[in-house]
Amino acid sequence: MYLSAGKAVDVKREMLERMKWGAVWSHVIVDLNLGMDCFIDVVASNHCSFIESNICTEMKHACAVAGINVRRIGF
Repeated sequence: MYLSAGKAVDVKREMLERMKWGAVWSHVIVDLNLGMDCFIDVVASNHCSFIESNICTEMKHACAVAGINVRRIGF
């Protein structure tokens, strides 16, 4: 599991207007402090989960209990 904390970025109307599809869906933009190359390497899906709180410590513990390797990225 890739795990990171980030900072929410305000979604501006102009950002949504540039979208070709999905403009009616809810959106979140998060600055993970990653370069684009790293982001592409680690995000092999367009289905990321975001939680509006820093629960990295709790997630690391839950993954350890479940035997899931964690790799911290970004901040």
